[in-house]
Amino acid sequence: MIFLVDKNFNIRKIFNCDAGELSVPADELIGRNLKVCIDSDCVDEVLEAVRKALKSDKVSEAEYSITFRGKKSYYEGRYKRVSEGMVACFERNVTERRIKDMAIEQNGKLLNAVLDNMPMPLIVKDIDDQLKYIFWNKQCELNGGYTREQIIGKSDIEIYGEERGCYYQSVDKKIIEEGGSYRAQEIYVTPDGIKHYSVVNKDVISNDVHHWLLATRWDVTDLIEVQEKLQEANRQMRIAFMVTYTVPVIWDVIADNICLKFPEYKENREDFFKDRNGISVSEVVRNIRPGEREEVSKMLEDIRTGQIENAHREIYYDVKGKFETCYDLYLAVDKRDESGLPARIIGTLRDITENKQNEERLLEAKKGIEEIQEINQLILNHTDNGLVFLSPDYIVQWENVSKYSHHPLASRYSRGGCCYRSVLGQDEPCPSCSARRAMHSGKIEKGVRSLPGGMTVEITAIPVFDKGHKDHIRGIVLKYEDVTERLKVAAELKAAKEAAENSNRLKSLFISNMSHEIRTPLNAIVGFSQLLATAEEVEDKNEYMSIIARNNELLLQLINDILDLSKIEANTLEFVFGKVDVNEMLKGLEMSSRSKSFHPAVDIIFEPSLKECIIETDNNRVLQVISNLVSNAMKFTEKGSIRFGYDLLDNGLRFYVADTGKGIPVELQQEVFERFVKLDTFTIGTGLGLPICRNIVHRLNGEIGVLTNESGGCTFWFTLPVLPEKKDSYSDEKTLGEKVPGSIKISGKPVLLIAEDVADNYRLYHTLLKHKFTLLHAWNGEEAVKMFIEEHPEAILMDIKMPVIDGYEAVARIRALDKDIPVIAVSAYAFSDDIDRIMKSGFTGYITKPISQDRLFDALSFLVNKD
Repeated sequence: MIFLVDKNFNIRKIFNCDAGELSVPADELIGRNLKVCIDSDCVDEVLEAVRKALKSDKVSEAEYSITFRGKKSYYEGRYKRVSEGMVACFERNVTERRIKDMAIEQNGKLLNAVLDNMPMPLIVKDIDDQLKYIFWNKQCELNGGYTREQIIGKSDIEIYGEERGCYYQSVDKKIIEEGGSYRAQEIYVTPDGIKHYSVVNKDVISNDVHHWLLATRWDVTDLIEVQEKLQEANRQMRIAFMVTYTVPVIWDVIADNICLKFPEYKENREDFFKDRNGISVSEVVRNIRPGEREEVSKMLEDIRTGQIENAHREIYYDVKGKFETCYDLYLAVDKRDESGLPARIIGTLRDITENKQNEERLLEAKKGIEEIQEINQLILNHTDNGLVFLSPDYIVQWENVSKYSHHPLASRYSRGGCCYRSVLGQDEPCPSCSARRAMHSGKIEKGVRSLPGGMTVEITAIPVFDKGHKDHIRGIVLKYEDVTERLKVAAELKAAKEAAENSNRLKSLFISNMSHEIRTPLNAIVGFSQLLATAEEVEDKNEYMSIIARNNELLLQLINDILDLSKIEANTLEFVFGKVDVNEMLKGLEMSSRSKSFHPAVDIIFEPSLKECIIETDNNRVLQVISNLVSNAMKFTEKGSIRFGYDLLDNGLRFYVADTGKGIPVELQQEVFERFVKLDTFTIGTGLGLPICRNIVHRLNGEIGVLTNESGGCTFWFTLPVLPEKKDSYSDEKTLGEKVPGSIKISGKPVLLIAEDVADNYRLYHTLLKHKFTLLHAWNGEEAVKMFIEEHPEAILMDIKMPVIDGYEAVARIRALDKDIPVIAVSAYAFSDDIDRIMKSGFTGYITKPISQDRLFDALSFLVNKD
């Protein structure tokens, strides 16, 4: 299509006009000016092209659009002067092509926007241009530490330097040469020097004329750190088992396979098959010492068939038939099949050979001591040391008491004198006199008398009969034995025995508490580890990993307390002294404590008293003491504040941690520093923290104590006899933090009431059950009873160990109101006595911690499938 346009831009003629090409009728265009025919945003470009054509013989070009009756069309124009003042315009309709180009441009922008906003770093390199970067999305800028301006158009060598850049390019070139994909874990170092563990994927993409390398990088640093912490916890647990000569036993009942958890337990032992991971029950029985096989076989059969819940006995086991090693075997049902029969049984196997040998040595020693005592008794009965022979009228016939003892009374036993007159100055024998009693009974009589000066003697009166006349007493042999030391030792032994029994009771309570305290964080770790493997949302994964890490830290703290106690008892607790910036140390503690706070409404504030406070001490041990005191305050303070800091004394520093919590009764304030003591059994902990703190402070030549605050709560304090290098008092600003609690919404699903006082454990239940049930949450037993009365749930999941009232008392109150509602017990105690008590206390069923998803759903299947 050709237009003739004059120098005033008026259209003179139109040639080769095709109706399909022109959006405006040709007869309406002739005589009109280009300015009114073309869209306003294109007029200047077209007019300029016409002007150029009028001035020279060269062809000029322009693109423009025409809007007619609401429809826009696009054209390409070429302009050539054909005469003076006249230009030929060669026009072509390119509307269809332009629409396609615009669509391609929009799609390209959309694709770039999608790639730019992907939640992971995405990189594109131009293979045909020396592997230079052509795309670097927003996530790369956030995680990689480089802006697009620093990256786009440059190669790895230009960005990272020769060594690191050449390595990256060698990997890329190998992928290009092999034409495959690449997936590997790499360490990526950001400009700030921090190492990040990443999973990297790389692929070659191409079209007909060009080739690119596409790469994505997923940062897994947090996941690897969690894995490493879990591995460390498992390693320490393994060490604890090995130190106690104990190994976990796992019995897969369905597969008929019994194996030891740690293969290295068998390395230095000849009693087990080293090249086999598990044997059948019949093989186990076959390797038991003859004479015990029948009893062991019956025990294993009883627990396998579900007749008993656990089993415990000593066995002699040896695959070589020597039977020189004795083991303590404990088994308990861990998992059941659909029919209710045991599917898996777990337990422990502990080498007690040395204990048995020690018992035998003790029995032999006891027998020897008894023989020696018998011989000594015979010697004492026939010795001339400390003896007096009295006639029936109490006249001293013979004595060696003065040789036996230097006590003033000893010299009064003179031959020919009456004993009660000369010794005691009395007119007749005492009613309790051993000699008098022996005279009347004809039997050996004993008595104990305390003498002036602190000596205690045991007097034994032995009647002597005339030969051939057993009913006629010839006289009495009095044997005097100084029992002062023996009674003292007996009193000390009695006190030691009572102390040992008390210690044994506390340790038994400690072991029982440890079963609960360790299972509680394990419950969250195991449960959320399973959820982590199946979670798809990044937010859920982060939350699960946070819960796992928090409970892993709690588990590590429990183990560290136990290990510290062992070091204290072995006197191997290490101290490393150096310069310590007290302000810097306590500021860090303030920040970490706020992030771990149990109660958002509690202010945690560090109050420095000096601008600069640098002392010579052990940084880790001092921080351990203060951290423990702050952690204890956080456990028992629900509102108000926790303030900690130090004061300068004449001879050192006095550190303190003051809270507005529950406080400690004055009569119990010294008990909290004793081992295994927990004033609140519902608070997580070992009962070892404060005793360890006391030992550390004493080793640092300081003192520790606790005071009751007038305004409520208490203040723990300790002193260190060290002075700071500089002194300058000042005050610091305090900051407050807020945290908004969550809420639970009730829906139309089956209503399940969960009584659980540990937040992480309830979070696990909520995550597992929220899609199938409407969940109600009670923080203690009393609240559970109240919610049962008000909300009428269809079933109850009841933790046994809770504050206010425990699970036993709560279910008793509920049963008084409703005999039929299903109440399932949840407990960290898994021994048969505990389970028996649970089932006799009104519970419908029970599950033990740590909770698994399968066992939880099995226990609640009646509620899910009741319709």
